[in-house]
Amino acid sequence: VHYNSTYAQFLISDLYEKSLFMRDRNPSKEGFLTRKYKKLKYARLAKQQNAAGRGDQAVFLLARA
Repeated sequence: VHYNSTYAQFLISDLYEKSLFMRDRNPSKEGFLTRKYKKLKYARLAKQQNAAGRGDQAVFLLARA
């Protein structure tokens, strides 16, 4: 099993918590640095979750025994 979550899982959850959808997101309201900071923060968090085996998506490699 290889967990391969990305920052998007946290970005989308953050928007959902604010009752927004991706289509409603207005990047111009947030500053460039704010968006970059969030992306880096969420990417780091996704990497930690993947390493701990708790990512929200995964690849399963199957082989015949």
